[in-house]
Amino acid sequence: MRLDPDEPAYPWNLASALNRLGLNDLSLGFMTRAIHAAHRIGDEDWCGPDAYLALAEIAIDADEGDIALTALARAQELGGEAVDREIVRLLREVRSASRESRPETSLAGRLERLSAA
Repeated sequence: MRLDPDEPAYPWNLASALNRLGLNDLSLGFMTRAIHAAHRIGDEDWCGPDAYLALAEIAIDADEGDIALTALARAQELGGEAVDREIVRLLREVRSASRESRPETSLAGRLERLSAA
């Protein structure tokens, strides 16, 4: 990765392996790195809606609900109806892992207060 930082496949593959090993926090960082690298070089295959769904799954595994919600919002923006079924499934997982019934509303409220500051 150091020798070819613009290749998204390297951090993506590492993220996948780390996630399978249960090292979800590390996996989350490398998946984010893969998506950023893909955006940088304009490679839509590695930064499209499916990439954000994968990021959301890893974020759920890492107990990072806010990151998962943000990734789901981005997947929905990029994928439209094609990814809606998967978004609903993952949103259900975020909700069941959260102490709040509608964590997406709580996140939106916190962001709203932040913008007022």
